[in-house]
Order: sequence, then structure tokens, then C-alpha cells
Amino acid sequence: MSEKIIFGKYKPEVKLGEGSFGKIYSATNIQTGEKYALKFEDRKNSHNLLEGEACILRYLQGRNFNLI
Repeated sequence: MSEKIIFGKYKPEVKLGEGSFGKIYSATNIQTGEKYALKFEDRKNSHNLLEGEACILRYLQGRNFNLI
């Protein structure tokens, strides 16, 4: 997957893990050099969890909280 560029700017590098609903890769923004994690969900999966996860992350963005 390392030769693909996602959304014209993210280069997936190493698979970090996978589960029943998707695979997670480390990635670099080829424009800025920033590091990210990308999650890919199988299109055949009817659960479509990524939309819900993205909604939760947008809600939590910028909030301060402690994980226990």
C-alpha cells in the first residue's frame, strides 16, 4: 500500500493493526510531513463505523479530558 497516495496527500506506510471492521496504517502527509494514522473500512461491511467515529472525534476535538 505504500505506493498509494490517499486524498492526494496521505501516504500510507506501515500497517499498525487490523480488526473485524478495518485496518489502520501509519501515514505521512506528503505536503507537510506530519504523521497520521489512517483507518480503512471494508466497503462490504454494512456497519459503516467510520462515520460515527469521525463524528465522535469532531465532538471531542479541542476538549481536555483524562483517560483512566
